[in-house]
Amino acid sequence: MASIWFLSSKIRSDLICETWSVAASGNDLDLIEPIPDWVMETTLTELHPQAKENICYYGLCALVLRKVDSEEVAAYLTDFVYPNIEHNILKVNIKGLLEAPYGYTIKDLELA
Repeated sequence: MASIWFLSSKIRSDLICETWSVAASGNDLDLIEPIPDWVMETTLTELHPQAKENICYYGLCALVLRKVDSEEVAAYLTDFVYPNIEHNILKVNIKGLLEAPYGYTIKDLELA
């Protein structure tokens, strides 16, 4: 999927959340593949704190569900999750995901 560098951070955030919702309806792993890259292209300081946490969470979930290299997941945790996610519910979800990565679907990880 193409880069979205030309979109504002707010639009990127909305795109990430909407893409997750669409992917969840059909458990389509191909749709969530670009989400981590989109998060990395986003200027997180331009976002509302909750939006920033949500997209960082979705980026991690996409990496884990796609079974990427553990070093890539570790780097993402260091760069995007640890400095940006403060909400306890998200932390609990992340802990569960990292402890049992094969027990979740896209829909299971969707935020309400």
